[in-house]
Amino acid sequence: MAAHSTDPMREATARAAAKAGMTVEAWIAHTDQIEAAENHRRRIEQTMRQVPRYREDAA
Repeated sequence: MAAHSTDPMREATARAAAKAGMTVEAWIAHTDQIEAAENHRRRIEQTMRQVPRYREDAA
């Protein structure tokens, strides 16, 4: 019988990495990079919402 981790997140990460053909470390780095890009995009969108928009009719 195979030994199983008691941590479901660790098991899910290992399964996802195996499915992608990557090591767990490479998978974590890959998902961290995706998360960082998403956070960057969100910060830009948030900033754009705070900047007053130019309106032609305001001139």
